[in-house]
Amino acid sequence: MTCKPCGRVRMLGTRRNLCKAVTTAMLVTLFLGSFLVSPTPPKSPRTADEEEVRIVCWAVTAPKYHETRSRAVKETWARHCDQHFFVSTKPDTYLGTLVVNVTENYWMLWGKTRAAIRHAYENYREAGQWFIKADDDTFVIVENLKNMLKLYDHRKPLYFGNKFQMKNISQGFMGGGAGYVLSRAAVKLLVEKGFPNKTACHPGPKGREDVELGKCLEAVGVVAGDSRDHLGRDRFMSFTPDLLQERGALSRVGHSWFWTLVYYPTSEGPLCCSDTAVTFHYVSPAMMRALYYLVYVLRLARPHDPAPLLPPSLNASLS
Repeated sequence: MTCKPCGRVRMLGTRRNLCKAVTTAMLVTLFLGSFLVSPTPPKSPRTADEEEVRIVCWAVTAPKYHETRSRAVKETWARHCDQHFFVSTKPDTYLGTLVVNVTENYWMLWGKTRAAIRHAYENYREAGQWFIKADDDTFVIVENLKNMLKLYDHRKPLYFGNKFQMKNISQGFMGGGAGYVLSRAAVKLLVEKGFPNKTACHPGPKGREDVELGKCLEAVGVVAGDSRDHLGRDRFMSFTPDLLQERGALSRVGHSWFWTLVYYPTSEGPLCCSDTAVTFHYVSPAMMRALYYLVYVLRLARPHDPAPLLPPSLNASLS
């Protein structure tokens, strides 16, 4: 699929990035069209209704991405969380950042994650039944996450995501890029039993966040659940939909590691992804806004829908 009109548009960045965003957006409508939702975000905070799934979201970011990636997250899917905050090393009043005093690099993400989980537990444990971590280039479809979590009890220690395998973590661990969601019980165990135990959980800030979290959760008895749908299709995706829809694309662009780590059998092509997908990763700000429009704003007309209203100029002339 090509994107010829993109060659004349420069406002959102380079032509290549915009073409990729638009092309991906066109692809994602093929399997997101069945669950387009209202563009009106839920009111926050929610009522304390046990029948209703309540989600607290946090996005891990860095100062250099505050004005681009993080702003796109805040102005799109984060509005659909019951509560949300950002984790960074510098304050930002617009984003509402939790400031963590660590060196800003990939190997210090474990320090950010520990701080975020503790912050969520201390400030949102009554407001949230489930807690999802995302990167600043992760797109989350919150309503589909809530729908999936109706199957599970937040009072049990569970977590879900895109599951990977590792020799020293018998139940596997959830990759950080696709995001992972923890039950209230899992967060409680982490903070009260895991973090104080230096044997169970690595005490310092340095480490691969998703691996260290996987070790810690297994040590305190949190179950790594299966987030796939009833057909075995993934809901949490570590890549953008255009790469997943094209057979051989992941290996071609240097992501062959995925096939050695992924826990469950995974397909490429049209059957790659659930039609109740929850997350995609490596999403640029332009793509994030495009996906948001397609999922939350675009309305799919049905055969029995009434005819649309006329444009304002024609309405006036015919009245």
